[in-house]
Amino acid sequence: MEQLMRKVAQLRKTCNFLEELEVVEENLVQMGLPRNEAKVYLYLAKTGEKKARDIAEALSLYRTETYRLLRNLERRGLILSVLGKPLKFVAVPLEKTIDILIEKKRMEIKEFEQKKKDIINFWYSIPKADAEIEEKEVFQILQGDKQIILKANSILDRAKREICMSVSEADLKSLYYLGFLDKLRISSRNGVKVSLIAENTSRNFFFIREARLENIDFRTVPKFTFFSNNYDHYNSVLPFFLISDRKELLFLFRRKKCLNNRRNIESVALWTNCKELIRIIYALFINMERIF
Repeated sequence: MEQLMRKVAQLRKTCNFLEELEVVEENLVQMGLPRNEAKVYLYLAKTGEKKARDIAEALSLYRTETYRLLRNLERRGLILSVLGKPLKFVAVPLEKTIDILIEKKRMEIKEFEQKKKDIINFWYSIPKADAEIEEKEVFQILQGDKQIILKANSILDRAKREICMSVSEADLKSLYYLGFLDKLRISSRNGVKVSLIAENTSRNFFFIREARLENIDFRTVPKFTFFSNNYDHYNSVLPFFLISDRKELLFLFRRKKCLNNRRNIESVALWTNCKELIRIIYALFINMERIF
């Protein structure tokens, strides 16, 4: 029995190690490293010097595919060849690998910024047929936190008179750390009327205070009472929506969720300039202000 318990404990440690390795692998992939290259790199980083044949066998890869992945990693500066016969490979430290991937992203962004002006100038130099511009009511589905915050920033940049927002504590935390509240402060000081409704929590007051949003109309609602549902904690938080000048609406209808198998369900939001829908959500916001 004692031997069996030791085996069970060892198995649990192995499972935890594999799960932690998957988390690191997923982050490397998000930083731009292809999946199989991330697997090869992490294998080398954990096991030390290895021959290509050993790597191929350990990761169940074809030998030719393994050599291709190793060449790619070497070009990226993430592994080194150890002279000898047969040739062996060793990974650079993880910290250096992350620095290399981040610097590559920075260089790509700088390159895009340099190209932006040329592309825009070229676009406007192309002759266009004369046509009457008709404003249409449109909808756009945005998936993932990055796309949603980019849209929120662009809406804020266009705001001239009024911003109305409803946020949960988790939403306000994300907006604080992503720098959105700093932009909101600048807009409020430039004459845009900002009204914000959030849950009455100490953390929300902390975010508002730290962002120096003294010029905004800040209202709070009791935590977990608005739209509360005894059976679903997820639905008991404030909805997230952003209305700009009563002309644009950004509405979050699914928040990001982390499942037990570590697979994430991405957040999803709707952007629209539909007047009737904006009118309804704006009326909801005004009623929330009156109640609280």
